[in-house]
Amino acid sequence: MFFICFCFIILFTNLSAFGSDWYVANTGSGSQDGTSCDNAWYGWTGINWDNMSDGDTLHICDTLYPIHDIGIQHSNITLTGDGVGKIDFSGHHAALKTYAWYDGAGHHATNVVIKDLEVFGSDYVNVYLTAADETDGTFNKVIHCEVHDLQSTDNTRSLIISRGNHNTIKDSVIYNGPGDMIYQRGNDFTFENNTIFGITNSGSSGRGDGLQCSGSHTGYIIKYNHIDISSFYEPKQCIIIQGNNATISYNWLKSQNYGTETTHSNVVYVSGTDENIHHNRIMNGYYGIWLSSASGVVRYNMVSGLNRGGIAVTNRSHDLGVINNTVFNFYDNVSGDSCYGIYVSGDSSNIEVKNNIMAGSPDYGLWSNVAIDNDYNLYFGNLSDNTHNISMGSHSIVGNPFLNGDGHIDNYHSSSINSGTSISGIHDKAYPENDIDLQYIVNSPDIGCDEFHIPPKIKSGLIRREKDLPR
Repeated sequence: MFFICFCFIILFTNLSAFGSDWYVANTGSGSQDGTSCDNAWYGWTGINWDNMSDGDTLHICDTLYPIHDIGIQHSNITLTGDGVGKIDFSGHHAALKTYAWYDGAGHHATNVVIKDLEVFGSDYVNVYLTAADETDGTFNKVIHCEVHDLQSTDNTRSLIISRGNHNTIKDSVIYNGPGDMIYQRGNDFTFENNTIFGITNSGSSGRGDGLQCSGSHTGYIIKYNHIDISSFYEPKQCIIIQGNNATISYNWLKSQNYGTETTHSNVVYVSGTDENIHHNRIMNGYYGIWLSSASGVVRYNMVSGLNRGGIAVTNRSHDLGVINNTVFNFYDNVSGDSCYGIYVSGDSSNIEVKNNIMAGSPDYGLWSNVAIDNDYNLYFGNLSDNTHNISMGSHSIVGNPFLNGDGHIDNYHSSSINSGTSISGIHDKAYPENDIDLQYIVNSPDIGCDEFHIPPKIKSGLIRREKDLPR
């Protein structure tokens, strides 16, 4: 008897962990008890939050049209549109928030998942993941959502604001806003597999970043994103991190190759310690990657189409490796400024610059006014000189890397093949140890971010076709 009761308790506990389903719609119908779309609660104000428990799911059955903030009043729940539900704020000063006022006080919901939902039309912020303090553990998530069209010309507005620790934005599309598309403050933030485009600010000042992580926080995972802010009149950063321990990897990032607001138009801006920037495709902007007071590793990035330079190490950066990057093709659209493949200045110290391709600068490949550890680099087509103020290093090369239009090595005669050196120590931290295309390293590493691979041998007895031969 005891065994049977014990099993029943376990079964009941496991079933209750799945939670109940509740429904809300713009047009209430049926019994309006929230038990189905046919009997949905009538509008957001009709939701009976007291009926909900941890693990429950609230479904939006159609399009809601709130004119005021709508707050989630329960922690540990999921809010979903199931791919059809929408929230249309229609230009009202309103937002979907993880905050609500009830029982005579304000409450911040935690462990909330917002997914499969379209949210648009607010005049100040569409989705606001709130926290009483930005260091609170909120654990809120936005997953597989479409958040767009902020109805405002105020360039201090954002489509999504995330405050608190351990928040996540993933698998979502965010577009058409006048300021920062995402504004974040808090530790341990994950931004993964999202698409950002369409910054609508037409002014020459104010915010306009794709993702801005502000404050001296720590722990960022920024990976597999596609961010294109090239439509912006005066571009800012695709990504800005003002904290520590950030991993920025496997992203496709594009700004513009013109503009006059030179202090804020870098594609990636990082200021913090123990940063790891690797395997990114970075295009256009004033500088591709700007590091200020930073330490860590910049490795296996492909950077092209710049106004001023590929990678800048400035403002007392220290203990930083710039390894196996390819920097090529400059536009030089900012009048009076020199161009650099890699630029090091500002009392920076313990900087290692190795295995990089610097090609096609109208001025210098590598410029530094401080002592750095630089060698095993390849220089080609830099019009003024390959280096300035420093020597190239005894193992560096001046030769044709044979890059194709997208920066890959396109010929087995490339001077970069097997000409690099293995990196160990504090700057060997970009894993997996593969090139920009995640191909393995053969023999000595090639210089640059692309490891050239000769097509595999054809089995004995077969004739190798012409197209299989290396060009």
